[in-house]
Amino acid sequence: MSRRLILLTYTPQRADDAAAYDRWIRERDYPAFRQHPGILEYSCFRVTRSVQGREWFSYFDLIFLADGVDFHRDLRTDPTIRKHAECYHQTWFETPGPHNMTVSLADEIWG
Repeated sequence: MSRRLILLTYTPQRADDAAAYDRWIRERDYPAFRQHPGILEYSCFRVTRSVQGREWFSYFDLIFLADGVDFHRDLRTDPTIRKHAECYHQTWFETPGPHNMTVSLADEIWG
């Protein structure tokens, strides 16, 4: 059975202190997302080196979803995730809002 995931790509505008941003991810981001029963796995990655070309983003998150979980219906309406997302944007972006990141929904090519 193929897996489904959400790919978030972004560059925080106020993340001059990488250690502080990493601490935020560990202490606030991971617990907010991992509390949802429909999220099987959630991980955040920092791009440390571009091998070919240069990405427009410096971080990406991988969120693996349980069967039947809908991004709009189940995750965007979760009160813990919603409150966390608002706080996240206010803390790490000069111009808060969803325009600061790209959200892609993907299905694994399984076989």
